[in-house]
Amino acid sequence: MICIYLINLQKTGEMFIYLGMLFEQFVRDHATIIAKKFGDTNEIHTTGSYWQHPTKRKKGVQIDLVIEFTDHLMTFFKIIGVRVKLRVIYARIILL
Repeated sequence: MICIYLINLQKTGEMFIYLGMLFEQFVRDHATIIAKKFGDTNEIHTTGSYWQHPTKRKKGVQIDLVIEFTDHLMTFFKIIGVRVKLRVIYARIILL
């Protein structure tokens, strides 16, 4: 039953949306490992993602992973998948 559902998703183009949502959940579930790979060893306070729909005046935005650490450091990750390779863009902000 699940296989038939996935095949139907693939035919309608919704498969990419489904896989994207699974990937975002995977990234959030492994935020500690990702943070350590980028040199952040502090304790994580919260994790999540952020998105905003485009409007007539502004472009939309999607941030795949936002990590807030207990020392008020925030790290933002945008993960771009191109075929098999992944490219990661990240920025760090200190909250005062």
